[in-house]
Amino acid sequence: MLPVAVIGYHLSTNREFSGNDVVQCIRNAVVPREKRALTIPGLSYNERGGFPSDCIPEMQWALWDEMLYDNGKANLSNFVSDRLEQIIGCSTNAGPVAVPVRRGYIERFFGVLEECGYHRMINTTGSNPQDPRRSDAEKKAVKYSISFEHLEELTDVLISDYNGTVNEGINNFTPLEVLKQRIERGLIPRVMPEEQRAEVVFLSMKVPRKVNGNLKEDVVHSSIMKV
Repeated sequence: MLPVAVIGYHLSTNREFSGNDVVQCIRNAVVPREKRALTIPGLSYNERGGFPSDCIPEMQWALWDEMLYDNGKANLSNFVSDRLEQIIGCSTNAGPVAVPVRRGYIERFFGVLEECGYHRMINTTGSNPQDPRRSDAEKKAVKYSISFEHLEELTDVLISDYNGTVNEGINNFTPLEVLKQRIERGLIPRVMPEEQRAEVVFLSMKVPRKVNGNLKEDVVHSSIMKV
């Protein structure tokens, strides 16, 4: 059984997610999480749910050995590849182009996230331009004062509850239960060293540069083409 728990996420308002979005998601998957203070009336967390890093002590600052993703430009950027190699220390596997079934459980999770969450919102834009549920979505969002913060709260609860929901594909266990079993049976996650846990480590990139100098005149010269 694969422990299919979601360890972190990042919401982007861009039309297309960027390399910075990917790195922010990586950062959120590593840094230990805490439950959000919810402001939406009636919205609450399932007691069985949560994220691995707030439910399982061994999963705090845990890293992974391989990352599978699609061939999107942002995923293949030098910035993302550098952070995965230098900070996470994992191998990457983009897989064949246009073969989503290779990551079937991820595609199914997105389906659950949409149909059990986003598409039930009154301001949903639906799944396609012909979807009747998308009628006056923007007007409804304004009318009911639906904010990005509300979307963040809903997403956090949906994913937390997903991790605590029984799944037939893993013998009617929850994703968190399967992960806990693995650790109890001897799985020891790799953990990020304390000296690498600063925020700047995730968002900076090391690039080697040649520096010219003159020892006699004590002059050093370097140039930066792009910032």
